[in-house]
Amino acid sequence: MRCLSLAQALRRDGFIPIFLMKKYDGVAGEILARYQFAPIFLPDDLDETQDAEAVRKTAEERGAALVILDHYGMGEHFRKTIRRAGFPLLVIDDLAEAEIISADAILNQNMGASALCDRYHHIAPAAGIFLLGERYSMFREDILKKGERSRHERKARLDEIASGGRKPNILITFGGSDVRGLTPLAMEQLKVYHELYHEVFVACGPGISSGQLWESICALVRDIPRMSVLSQPDLSELIGSVDVAITAGGSTAQELAYSGVAMIIIQVAENQRIICRGFQEKRLARVLEMGPCLEENLSSAIGSLLGNPQEIRAFAEGGMQTFDGDGCARIINALKDEWLNDEQAQA
Repeated sequence: MRCLSLAQALRRDGFIPIFLMKKYDGVAGEILARYQFAPIFLPDDLDETQDAEAVRKTAEERGAALVILDHYGMGEHFRKTIRRAGFPLLVIDDLAEAEIISADAILNQNMGASALCDRYHHIAPAAGIFLLGERYSMFREDILKKGERSRHERKARLDEIASGGRKPNILITFGGSDVRGLTPLAMEQLKVYHELYHEVFVACGPGISSGQLWESICALVRDIPRMSVLSQPDLSELIGSVDVAITAGGSTAQELAYSGVAMIIIQVAENQRIICRGFQEKRLARVLEMGPCLEENLSSAIGSLLGNPQEIRAFAEGGMQTFDGDGCARIINALKDEWLNDEQAQA
């Protein structure tokens, strides 16, 4: 999805982004088709050497000016093959955990990633460009368009909440599959505070359309006032109608912050640690960790935030100030300075 955001921005700037990918279950291809991208599918059973050769060959045939890699399964052999073929390589990375990254540019769009600058200089010594932190956050066109409207309307919504004229709407979202099963937990804790909110929207991704988790969610919603379960909703549309979100520490948190939504963020994976730390240090959200006290801590955080309109305002305004929506433009400008120009047609 983040590559889709960057591809949309490249296309707006006159370049022709080409996605090379495996097909697997076909879901990613369907998503790209929705946004008018037709990917080139490589055979699912290629190993890293074959992958590198296939990408190199396609890049040569298409006259690509740049190769962008966002794939933890592709290691040094792949990266070196692409660079030896003469293609500048931009590596998108979240972790800074590799021993070495052969690349010409490193992109980590996550909140707080600028703290990894020294580490990236050490593990990617050949790179001349480091695009690190929330200034480079990539948002899709629908998020930008609908988020801009949300940002414009946010002050009035915050004023209403502060004056007591309206209670906040709440969004629960834990990604496409909610592997930790946190959605029912958040629903249960909100039940206690039903007098402090207006409506709750529970967004369930494609991985929560059946099974025990889905059954638990459907059973709970019947007993909680003013709560709706939405299967695979348009989050970009939904974000504009909520004031508070309970979510994980992934890219959705940055989209919510851009739109001025106050958050309670639960760090559900180790690769979210730097993001969550960034939100916490800048006081842009209440941040919780997984653990035996999560239920108690979540209940406390919900009650405290919903009962504090000024904190809701502070989180919302801080998020909108931190995430301005210009991340993709900054990335492309940096790439133009080195490898892309108006005469080149492909990226």
